[in-house]
Amino acid sequence: YNSAYYELANWFCEQSADYSENVAACGFTMDVSEMGFVTAAVQRRVVAQYLRSREDNGNGWGPQGVPEESVERFRERVLRFVPGSHLFWGLWGVLKAREEKQDDAPQYGDFDYSAYAAYRLQWVL
Repeated sequence: YNSAYYELANWFCEQSADYSENVAACGFTMDVSEMGFVTAAVQRRVVAQYLRSREDNGNGWGPQGVPEESVERFRERVLRFVPGSHLFWGLWGVLKAREEKQDDAPQYGDFDYSAYAAYRLQWVL
């Protein structure tokens, strides 16, 4: 079970990834730079929808919906978990690369766990 902040942060990161077959030599592309990361507007819509889905928890927002300041406060907390998502999946890539250690380099289009780990960890280190 993960925190909702972490789950949404991870979702934001994954939206910038493409794991389509033969998309790149290492098996994936991911642009979590400012240009490829989910926009603030999309983040706000996702957070607002998430918070609306929890309206039954007695928060008292009623039909007017979620106040913008609540959305923004929650979104800011979510963004603090983005490095945690990169760290988690970067370490996962390191472990998978060690597990999948082969004598031959990955073939074009094979998922390169080492490259994935390096890519994700560059955002935290």
